[in-house]
Amino acid sequence: MAQEREKRRIVIASILKPVDDTRMLDKMGVSLASTGDWDVSIIAYQSTVITSNRGIQLIPLRKFRRLSFGRWLARWKVLLEAWKCKPTLFIFNTHELLIPALVLKVTRNSMIIYDVRENFYLNIRHSESLPPLFRFPLALLVRFKEKLLAPAIDHYFLAEKGYEHEFKFHRGGWTVVENKAFIDPKVQERKKEPGKLRLLFSGTLAESTGVFRAIQLAKSLFALNKNTSLTIIGYASTEIVRRRIRDESKSCSFIHVIGLDHLVPHQQIAELIQQSDAGILSYPFSELTRNSVPSKLFEYLHCRLPIILERGWPWIDRYSSFHPFLFVDFVNPDHQTLLNALLHNEFYLTHPTDVGWESEAPGFLQIINKLIV
Repeated sequence: MAQEREKRRIVIASILKPVDDTRMLDKMGVSLASTGDWDVSIIAYQSTVITSNRGIQLIPLRKFRRLSFGRWLARWKVLLEAWKCKPTLFIFNTHELLIPALVLKVTRNSMIIYDVRENFYLNIRHSESLPPLFRFPLALLVRFKEKLLAPAIDHYFLAEKGYEHEFKFHRGGWTVVENKAFIDPKVQERKKEPGKLRLLFSGTLAESTGVFRAIQLAKSLFALNKNTSLTIIGYASTEIVRRRIRDESKSCSFIHVIGLDHLVPHQQIAELIQQSDAGILSYPFSELTRNSVPSKLFEYLHCRLPIILERGWPWIDRYSSFHPFLFVDFVNPDHQTLLNALLHNEFYLTHPTDVGWESEAPGFLQIINKLIV
């Protein structure tokens, strides 16, 4: 029986996420491979830097533009590569792989799991990269496809608790597997430099994620304290956003931009978290973000990085006892009070718990073992 389990293969696949995406590789992939029961392959977008694969097969897709025929072809490339792997289980995290997943279920008798990492219906409706005329019809088409094929899905992983309210068609059952922090233990503890205020904005760069709010906040704090700096690290999917970030930061030597037009290795982000004095969570309140828990929240908490954010988010009470937050009104901020608090307040009076992947991994593996008997 043990020999039979060793031959079983799990394929984890995506279209836009890189093959070394942290959730797919460091979290799910390594957790599965470390049991010794599974051969793991990851099929996803080509990465700029592929780190050690830790015994996991990485199959990168050719590069393509987000809005291109190449992106449409990518789903069939995923199907071809996955079909050759003969997976017992196929885990995918984008609606574009729903039909390829169904083909694998029929032709390879694979079990299929939809790892829901975003609400594509809402994301498309509020997309900054699509013409307004096409957003609603395309969003409806995607949601229709998700509902139509829901009976074929063996199980759903929901990356956020809020998705339990937004997805009502997970008939095969679901498990919340939050996208909690994975930080390489080689990353060193933060060392504060006296007098300096190093701010960080990491992750997806878009107006909907608050990057421009972060820039304006940093400019105002710099006007009060010339030792203030802001590092922006992440990827912007549209040229309009890239151009605006360049325009708003080009005359500001205290603003440093990393990535912007290319994906950034997670290790680099983790190192910057440890080199910063505060992280900025500046999402505007919207239908798109109201139930969302940003992945970087877990990373900032895990590394005990003070967090600047607005009041009103439903997950604040869950972590407020650790004293990680510094609240600000991004529309009408009191910059002097904020600056004084950043320089003199004490944060993290107790160490945060339940913010790392180690608290999610056992439940994740339990579901896999329950499905694949």
